[in-house]
Amino acid sequence: MKIIVCVKQVPILTTRSAIDPARSRLRPGELVYTLNSHDEAAVEESLRIRENHGGTVTVLTYGPARAEDALRWCLAMGADEAIHVLEEGSPDRSPLAVSHVLAEVIRGLEYDLILFGKVAIDDGMGQTGTFVAERMDLPVVTSVVRVELRPGEGRAILHRSLEKGNREVAECRLPAVFTMDMQANRPRYPTLGGRRMAEQGEIRTIRGKKGGEAPPGRAGIPAGEILRMGPPKIRPKKILAPDENESAAGRMQWILSGGGNRKGGGRITGDAGRLAEGILDFLKEKNFLSRTR
Repeated sequence: MKIIVCVKQVPILTTRSAIDPARSRLRPGELVYTLNSHDEAAVEESLRIRENHGGTVTVLTYGPARAEDALRWCLAMGADEAIHVLEEGSPDRSPLAVSHVLAEVIRGLEYDLILFGKVAIDDGMGQTGTFVAERMDLPVVTSVVRVELRPGEGRAILHRSLEKGNREVAECRLPAVFTMDMQANRPRYPTLGGRRMAEQGEIRTIRGKKGGEAPPGRAGIPAGEILRMGPPKIRPKKILAPDENESAAGRMQWILSGGGNRKGGGRITGDAGRLAEGILDFLKEKNFLSRTR
């Protein structure tokens, strides 16, 4: 089983210092980069597949020179090979353009399965994997949380994550493209020995691939452009206040009770006939039932 995992190095945007409010742009010198969490889950899934079915795992990324750190992390996790498509100049980084580059590279490799992360945490688009599948005329299944491969039958049974906690089971023929959800597994942490071997490991570099090269018919127009960036808007918490129509004593009692509404009610005791009569009286009092018989 030959598996290719496409990964992306993304900035950590949890601190406000990463954003320049005057220019509505990122401050490149203050950014800290890491491997995309969904892509890390895809790497972990590929390693588990290799352990169960054998084969090799190749990690592939498209990006500037610093993206090599993400590949070395994948090698430390246990990947067999790493390929870095070096980004040069100021290319178009839209999913459409990046998928054009990745598809061209993957066509020159042997593969039985191609894995992506469901979405990148920096732009949140989640389109690159599906675009690559379309360019390579391969079936694609997104938001995968569980993979059951059946190589002898040339197919896979997949569990997908849907909204509101729902799950969907799908069947797909191989080879195919799967985009993995970070809930699929818990990625392993590289050992010290793995980190040392990864630092000395060889990374194959491919030059001359420009994401800015528009696909045929685009005439150099980028598919997407970030106009501005900024921190999330501060939303003040709703402050509860006593009802203005209440008396001063009522408002004071509301404040002293911590704003909790006292629940009224009663208790009915007796035999079954008395309980039924009490329930009917309550429903009539609350106008759920008519008072006339």
